[in-house]
Amino acid sequence: MKNLIKMLILLSVSTNAYSDEETSWGKVIEVWSGYNNGMVLFKLDIPHENPKNCSASTFYSVNSDKADTSKFLSILLTAKTTGDPVKLMLSTTECFSNYPMALRIGVR
Repeated sequence: MKNLIKMLILLSVSTNAYSDEETSWGKVIEVWSGYNNGMVLFKLDIPHENPKNCSASTFYSVNSDKADTSKFLSILLTAKTTGDPVKLMLSTTECFSNYPMALRIGVR
């Protein structure tokens, strides 16, 4: 029982440390890549969400220190080409280059 309580406490702490917010499904309409720091910028066709109130509110960013940008870019380009909708998990605790930071991406 004591181990179960410890595990529940650790799970709640780790969940709060990596707090994120889910967007609705949307289609990729613009992608920018090739930055020295590995950043990827992109736009979706849904209302822009900005849970951290980052100062730049037109694009979403992908930070190469927090996510695999090459896989992210591959998924974004594939979704743009096929027209498949994507859903994002956005950080509620930090921005990247003043843009809302995407942590994960899903394709439908």
